[in-house]
Amino acid sequence: MNRLKSKLRLTATATLIACAGSGPARAAKDIDWIVAPYLWLPTITVDFETPRDGDGSGGAGEDTFPDILDELDGAFLGYVEAQGDHWGGSMNLLYLGLESDEPFEIALTSSDLDTTIVDAAVVYSFDRERFQGFELYGGLRYVDIGYEAGIDFTNPALASRTVDIRDSYADFLLGARWRDDFGKRWGYALEADASTGGTEGTFSTCARLLYHMKKGAWAFGWRYLEGEIDPDRSKLDIELNGALVGYAFEF
Repeated sequence: MNRLKSKLRLTATATLIACAGSGPARAAKDIDWIVAPYLWLPTITVDFETPRDGDGSGGAGEDTFPDILDELDGAFLGYVEAQGDHWGGSMNLLYLGLESDEPFEIALTSSDLDTTIVDAAVVYSFDRERFQGFELYGGLRYVDIGYEAGIDFTNPALASRTVDIRDSYADFLLGARWRDDFGKRWGYALEADASTGGTEGTFSTCARLLYHMKKGAWAFGWRYLEGEIDPDRSKLDIELNGALVGYAFEF
């Protein structure tokens, strides 16, 4: 059921991005829009911890696999924002998927990770000029994760097993952003946010350098994202850190 709800929400998000991204033009007299597809090239690190006997009892201890996933890979980011004089809204979509095999002293592991993160927030700008100055935003961070780990122990007395984690989590999101221009065509944006609720907590920060064109701007920057979930007595720490590039269409 959770997977079905996730697919429906992602479909709605993709539809919104597709409808909004038809081209640079003003949508309405009282609302300005930004639609920005990004390519993110982060280093993805996943630490995994799971009960050794699989039933959660403390007697057998836990197996810990630091950096069970440690890869440089690509992720898709889609960002949509609408703003009036002060109030506005934004939606951010992140998708990544990768596989990796890692050897450890106690076991050989194979991992398969598929993650989708959707942020939906209300934005308040303190500046009279749109998409400028200091902004606060708050809303929902929805995390849908599918993770499968195959563990083949080097000790023949221990049976190989597979851990399959598939669930979704809803967090309350709160963040702040500062945007400004310098020179004739350059600008920058700095932001940070955090969430908690369904997950054990997430934190994200991003810095972007903007080069303005006649309509829109090229964006180059760096983003960091980390989060922790504790599904079914296991523990999963995910960290993404790397450069991004994209184009922000304004209309």
